[in-house]
This record gives sequence, C-alpha cells and structure tokens, in this order.
Amino acid sequence: MSSLDPRIKEEMRQTHDRLVNEGRILSKEIRQASFDKFRSRFGPERLGSLDGKDLLHTMHAQGSKDSMVYWIEYKHDEEFPGRNFGGISGGSSHVYGIFRRGGTDQWVKGNPRNDQDISEEEAIGIARKHRDQLLAGAELLRALPQQASDADYLTLQKAMEEKAPDLARRAWVHKYFFLLFPDKLDDFHNENWQRYHIRKLLQTPPTSEGLYLTGGHYVRLAAELGWFVDEFTNTLNAVNGKPKGYWRIGTRIDGKSAWAEMKAGTFAAVGWSRLGDLSDFSSKGDRKKKKESLIGMVASQYPADPRRVSRDAGELLDFVSEISTGDIVVAGDGEQVLAIGRIVGPYYYDMASPARAPHRRPVEWFSFDQWRLKEPDGPRTTVWLLKKAANLLEIDQRSLGKNHSVDGSPSGEGRSGTMAYLPVKEDVEVAYRMLAKHGQEVSLNALLEQVGLNLAKRGVVLEDEWHVKTEANIAIWSS
Repeated sequence: MSSLDPRIKEEMRQTHDRLVNEGRILSKEIRQASFDKFRSRFGPERLGSLDGKDLLHTMHAQGSKDSMVYWIEYKHDEEFPGRNFGGISGGSSHVYGIFRRGGTDQWVKGNPRNDQDISEEEAIGIARKHRDQLLAGAELLRALPQQASDADYLTLQKAMEEKAPDLARRAWVHKYFFLLFPDKLDDFHNENWQRYHIRKLLQTPPTSEGLYLTGGHYVRLAAELGWFVDEFTNTLNAVNGKPKGYWRIGTRIDGKSAWAEMKAGTFAAVGWSRLGDLSDFSSKGDRKKKKESLIGMVASQYPADPRRVSRDAGELLDFVSEISTGDIVVAGDGEQVLAIGRIVGPYYYDMASPARAPHRRPVEWFSFDQWRLKEPDGPRTTVWLLKKAANLLEIDQRSLGKNHSVDGSPSGEGRSGTMAYLPVKEDVEVAYRMLAKHGQEVSLNALLEQVGLNLAKRGVVLEDEWHVKTEANIAIWSS
C-alpha cells in the first residue's frame, strides 16, 4: 500500500492535535485499562470457563449492564469509554442471534420478521455455539502475524467464515475481536465505513466483502503516523464525518444541456416539470408508498413502458428525498464529468430558468475539471448512486484540497451565499468537558461562550443568532 498523501497527513495531524486538546483522544493508560477490563470480564479465558446459565447471562443478557453485549453496544463511562472503540448501534436485538425480551425472562431467536420464542435450554445451546466460535476466531487472530499482509487478512476473512460461520459478518463480533486485538484490527465495524475512510485516504479498498479485510490497511496507516489504530480512526471520523452518498446527476434535460444554468445558479436540477412541486415527497417516510404515488403521477404525465415509469419515479424519489445534505454530486453528460460538488440543502421547487428543470437541490460546486468516469456507472440515467470503487476513488482524488468540511458538516457557498455553521451536540459536549476539566462553573452562558471559542479557533463561520438556536437545542438534547 502506498503512503499517505502529505496534504492528508498534515490535515490529520492538525485535527489530531485539536482532538487531544479537546480531550477526545484517550490517554495510553485509559485505553489500555479499558482493554484489560474487557478481556478480564469477557475474554476467551473467561468465556471458556463458563457454561450453562452463567455463560448465557454473561454473554447475552442484554438488559443487564454486566453482560458482554451491553458492554459492546452501550457502555460508555469512565470505567469503559466504549464509543471510542467504534459504534454498532442501530438495528434490533436480533443481530445478536438470541436475546431476552425486555421486561421478561423469555428468550428469542430469529430475525425481526420471523422471530421465535425459545426455551432457556435452547438459548444456552446457542450461547455455547457462539462462545465456541468466538474462541475459534480469537485463535485465528492470535496466530495472525504482526504487520500482516493484505493476503494474510484475506486468509483471515476466509478462515473466520469457516470457523465462525454464524458470527463472521456480525458487527458486534468484529468489535469484540477489536477489543481483544486492537493492534491487528480497525474499529470501524461496518464495511461501508471501512471502505469509505480508506478511499478518503486515497487508498484502494479491498474488492472482496468481509469485515476483516481492512485491518491491515488501518494498522499500517496508523503506524505511519505513530498512532494507535483507534486514535487514527477517531481522527478520520473528525476529518471525514460519516460516509456520504456519491451521486451522478445528468445535465441534459429534454435533450438540451442545462449545465450552464446549474453552474451559475449553484444547484443541481432534474426535469419532469409537469409533475409540479414534489415537496410533499421530500420528508423521510415509507419509500414504497411514496414511490407508488410517484409512479401514478409519472404514468399520467409521461406515459411510457411500466419499467421506464418505475425507474423514473425511483430516480425522482432519490433526488427529492434520498440524497442527503453533505452528499457528493457529479454533474454528468453521459460518462463525462463536468463538475464535482456537494449538496448543501434540501429539495426545492423553482420555475426560474431553466423552467424545464424545476426540481432542484442547492449545490456547492468546487471542482470544474472535466474527465470521464473510470468505469460505466449509470450513464443512461438522470439520478444515480455511484457504486464503482474506481469512480469513487477518482472523485476523492480530484476533490482533495477543494472539498473542505468541518467534522463532516457541510460548509461553503450555497444558494443563499455563505453556508454558516450551527453547533451540533458534540460541540456542546466537548465544551462542557473542557469547562468541567478546569473546574469552572458550567453555566449556560459559559458553555455557549466556550462553544464559540472552540469553533472560532477552527476558523468556523457561525450562523447569525447561533446562541439562541444552540440554547434551544441544548434544552432539547438535555430532555
């Protein structure tokens, strides 16, 4: 693997220094103590010594704060700052294979659509199976050499799927193994997050699927900066934010290019003008129902083959509600890329020129190099979520140094001028910790003042009346 681009190194180091100053990077002592505590409670030696109800409850009693699954997913305190080692929240308790129904002693197995009540005896049998597979996986990682190659990690992935077939693709299991082997794995417990951040480092991610393929990438890159892997990934999160969608938006509408207007007006737009304002479809909700409604509207105004109507309705729905603020967009003409930008706001309807393209999203266009996609990826569509790794990597390479954001929050000029920043919950939490650390009174005014100081040091332009809005948000977050 190639080394890091000097520009990326510099941004990573500056961000890392800020995180250390804000108390968001664990000390070496706290980090090691956390791993030691987890291993003593749930490591292979401990699990191997348990059986029956003790094993079941130690591993899977999710309602208990002493259980392994609670520590992995929820525990975050002075004893064990678990969020610093990657999150796995989201989804239901079914991801653990078995769980105890809330407020009862009833054990359940299966998936959310087809779960099944089971006896405690059967639950114990499943816990034993899980324990055995965790122990087998731990042996594989123990045998993995330090500074292992990508080929070694591919072998590890295949062996995990063979030795731990029920667990190899589970996020909570990947976090379990990271907590035991933090010098061999990364703490992104989701394949999309793993590959997104590798691309943002201008590295080529693995082409195969699997949670254990990227460990070597992160171990080597963290070592290049002299950091622990979790220190490296926490810094990556601050630099890049969460994974973004990369969308191709066609610029030809009714056979004629609308790119000049999109560029000048700082927006992306699509046609289907006879459908009128689609703002009612912009909120999150039941996609199936919204698409069915749109199919009826498109079929009425633009009669065509049912498959074409369904595809058009899907693309429209993507444009109106699925594309998120902060997502990357490329203006395309076939396989030719005309510009790269970032979505900076929600859908709006505007009949100003070009009237044939009234459905719009505000965009900060930041790169106007023209080039061809590396691989065909939705060239005959109007709205397309790009998926080919070579294209995504090329976009990131061409965006470097032009695509500035603060902790993943959109910034830059949008449809209404400079897009200012409104503090988020994490900004307030950082300020609170800084004041508490120095023994200062944490009044609301002091808290807001510290938030402003922290963001000013980062060169962040704050919204007008941000104090008022943030005070209201603090009240909501506190409740």
